[in-house]
Amino acid sequence: MSENEDYYDYIIAGAGCSGLSMLWHLLHSSLKNRRILVVDSRLSDPEDKIWSYWGRDEHPFQHLNIQNWDWLKVSAPGESFIKQLHDYPYHSIRSRDYHEFIFKEVRKAANVTLLEADVIEFRNKDKDGLVYTSRGLYKAQYIFQSIRMPKLSHDKVHFSIRQHFVGWEIETGFPVFDPTTVTLMDFRPIHNNAVCFYYILPFDHTRALVEYTIFSNHLIEYEEYITAIQNFIRDDLHLTRDEYHVIREEKGNIPMEDRFYSWRTGEHIFNLGVVGGLAKPTTGYTFKRIQTYIPQFVGALEQDKLKKFANINQSSLEFVLYDRLFLYLLQHQPETAIRVLRDLFKNNPFDRVLAFLCEETNWKENLQIMRSVPTRPFLESLWKTKRILLK
Repeated sequence: MSENEDYYDYIIAGAGCSGLSMLWHLLHSSLKNRRILVVDSRLSDPEDKIWSYWGRDEHPFQHLNIQNWDWLKVSAPGESFIKQLHDYPYHSIRSRDYHEFIFKEVRKAANVTLLEADVIEFRNKDKDGLVYTSRGLYKAQYIFQSIRMPKLSHDKVHFSIRQHFVGWEIETGFPVFDPTTVTLMDFRPIHNNAVCFYYILPFDHTRALVEYTIFSNHLIEYEEYITAIQNFIRDDLHLTRDEYHVIREEKGNIPMEDRFYSWRTGEHIFNLGVVGGLAKPTTGYTFKRIQTYIPQFVGALEQDKLKKFANINQSSLEFVLYDRLFLYLLQHQPETAIRVLRDLFKNNPFDRVLAFLCEETNWKENLQIMRSVPTRPFLESLWKTKRILLK
């Protein structure tokens, strides 16, 4: 490997949602003229994913929303709930639109260098951060990285499962979908001792994303996801195989765990996105947290207070506790977890539920939430998690 001694003010390793947000905000800050290197293995051909979030918070990428929905549906065996959203409408953005919008700005910036390469290792050395890539060694004052490396976090994990899914974006030749309503969760019987459900994101009457999602540590074979999706399209959407075609496919495997992810890995390396703890442990949603924290992150960098900011926890202790209790149920009592989720959406306005899930509720609303679901499972999980955490 050649020793490339090029030095930058900042290196952004990972051109996903958080890395590109960091880049965009740097280019719209007082630091916009600093030398920046962006490195990723897929700069020229990024994956096409759909990122969803809820709320009315303003951010620079709202105009990229492919659609906004004011109705949500949640189904459990034997019952369904459809409610209107007033304060927390649901939105989705295509990752390729996001990528292209930001790269239009990048192409105008002579101080930004793009490097398509595999990242091999990060190191802190003296006054520099080092990134070793398949195309050489690069140095910077600070490295902002969103590439998951196993050795970056050594904190103990008490509760850990995965949210894994496969989705098909399909198109039909005649109206099938209600484009006003997102099916957030359509629960199915427990599969391999795990919670599983379908997610339907309708873009118009003839096109939608249909995903099959499982919360578990046991990853199934790819063919099982596909069979589940095909069965749902046949049995629930009542479409024969020649009545729809698949436009594209997306896959995901998101960690859901109570591990604390630090903003920092040494003096010069800072972590963003999932690696920085911005994925909500019990939902996997990350986009909104990224758009909330990255501007604050850049503001702290402008004021030379980045190291102080990087010690801030992403969630309050109260919501850390809620996450741990529910992760315990998902991992050890999946049938109870489904019952809790069903009652959560059944007995509350959906706006309150979504506010709670993105940690924007107050103590009174939290009390209403806890009263709306079975209390015994949480008391039992509180006792058992306490025993586990104190070991």
